[in-house]
Amino acid sequence: MFPVAVVPADRRRLGPLGAMTRACAWALAGCLLLAGCAREPLIRDRRVMVMDFENAIDDPAQSHLSGGLAEMMTSQLVNYPRVAVIERQDVAAYFDKARTDPQRWHELGRKSNIDYFIIGSIARLEDNYVLNARILSVATGQIVSGSSVTRSCAREEDIYPTMQAVTRAIARNIQVLAERFDRLATGGEAAVATAQ
Repeated sequence: MFPVAVVPADRRRLGPLGAMTRACAWALAGCLLLAGCAREPLIRDRRVMVMDFENAIDDPAQSHLSGGLAEMMTSQLVNYPRVAVIERQDVAAYFDKARTDPQRWHELGRKSNIDYFIIGSIARLEDNYVLNARILSVATGQIVSGSSVTRSCAREEDIYPTMQAVTRAIARNIQVLAERFDRLATGGEAAVATAQ
């Protein structure tokens, strides 16, 4: 057997046809790369803002729960992937007007680039505290179907762990909505209406 010298591809002499073939191959690879990038999904986190919870408890001593629950949920939601929480301080100019007028929430959401508001309430039914939270779509102005979460607890000291359960369920709903939008962006679903 005779030794054969292997010449690397970049050192081989190419004729005019070989050079043209290599140039076409590079051009084709570039076009395919660009075409692939154009079809990349528009993946982004869903932007949410937690509104103060409605306090349906008649006891004035428990009026602190309304803003406290919103703060608890905001603090917990920031730990979930696909959920971008917008602080109310960031949109204070619009928030003060919208806080007392739910009809202005759409304007607030649009100007602040918010996808969803989290709205909720706390009530006292017999001996239980009942927490409820829902996702309101800025685009449609409606509650997102299947997004309402209700949990209850017997003691005031159990409100925090109960709120954690509510937050987990809301975060999962937002993550599902984000995945739906990703599929829509890639053409994976036919109708936009499925991703309120």
